[in-house]
Amino acid sequence: MWKDGQPFRYKTSESNGVERPGAGQLLQKLHQAYGWKLVDSHSGQPIGLETPTGKVSLEPGSQLEFALFPHQSLFEVEELLRDYDAQVDQIIQPWKGLCFLGLAVNPLNRVNEIDVIPSPRYAIMTDVLGKTGKLGTSMMRRTSSVQINLDYTSEKEAIEMLRVSLLLAPISTALFANSPFLDGKPSGFLSTRSEIWRNTDPMRTGLLNEAFTMGFDFEAYAKLLWNLPLMFVQNDQHEFVNANLCSLKQIAEGKLPGVSINPINCRSAVQQLFTEARLKPGYVEVRSVDGQLPAYRLASAAFWMGILYDQEARKKAFELLGHLSAKDRNELLVATSIKGLKAEFKELKVLQVAQALVSCAEQGLIKRGKKEESFLSCLKENVSKGLSPADKLLESFDKRWNRDILQMLKSCHLTIEKTVGEA
Repeated sequence: MWKDGQPFRYKTSESNGVERPGAGQLLQKLHQAYGWKLVDSHSGQPIGLETPTGKVSLEPGSQLEFALFPHQSLFEVEELLRDYDAQVDQIIQPWKGLCFLGLAVNPLNRVNEIDVIPSPRYAIMTDVLGKTGKLGTSMMRRTSSVQINLDYTSEKEAIEMLRVSLLLAPISTALFANSPFLDGKPSGFLSTRSEIWRNTDPMRTGLLNEAFTMGFDFEAYAKLLWNLPLMFVQNDQHEFVNANLCSLKQIAEGKLPGVSINPINCRSAVQQLFTEARLKPGYVEVRSVDGQLPAYRLASAAFWMGILYDQEARKKAFELLGHLSAKDRNELLVATSIKGLKAEFKELKVLQVAQALVSCAEQGLIKRGKKEESFLSCLKENVSKGLSPADKLLESFDKRWNRDILQMLKSCHLTIEKTVGEA
């Protein structure tokens, strides 16, 4: 967004007689400067880029997302993210007043102040999510997150990694809570992003309780996706159309004329499940981390690598939280989104659990032998003090910025840096 509080729009706009470039122009400039291939929407307008190291895309509210291709170590990821940040910074340097937020929720702009990019599927999603949850359109336009994709070696390991990712989602929310503001003031949540997602669409969000049932496997996950109500599909003319909440099963039964079961629509079903963790072909995607400043992006990846890639760490996760019921897990997620590491639930103290898990993650990374445990330093400091990033933001909001969001935006050297965001 711009430092005067105006949103970063898709199209070029004007403020006080000054022309302001938009996200579409940013993509064009990146294409011209670095030769990255433009990806256009069906209407021929740019909505993404293909680079040698990953894919750049725009989320519905013009959030800029960078998805790296797979790599062997976090040091490789760190270098590539640094290069990407520098390349984008070089393009926007002349655009005085534009800043990328190291936050998970737009702290100032309301939904109706943020345009949706020109994408047919996002137009459909706006219609559907405007009806399924009171904050569905906020999710699209105002949020960002860090999503971590980790591969598995077998079906058994994949299911175990998925369960651990879901089980620890409330703790991850506490550790990486970084969105305490909404509509220009504190929201009452340390992770407002988590609260927004809970109020997006109950049919496709949450902690995927089915994953904890006895015998849950790839086939059970496929059946879940087969019966998932879909927002959009592509018809036989390759156009995006409203699925009217028909599932793949119903499409196979002919209940959506002109639409067929094909790889594109099957892949679309995978993408339209928005749970706190989900399976994709070949990897588990962790989705419980708020959008972050650069150091915490890498810390979140290090934490989840240390846990999910280590069998002993996964076992410890079940020892700590495996006794919780589905209801308990959901209530714990609400509690940590409000209070972060200070949350307590029944006999469970979240800070103690978080400290134990950060230690497990560190040991898991040490076993990997790549020295990636160094990326946990900021996280270790936070758990030693019982603080999430949002706690620090709120302290500065009170003591340094006179409870004024615009003053916070102007202090970008402390709170605003380039970050990778996903809706």
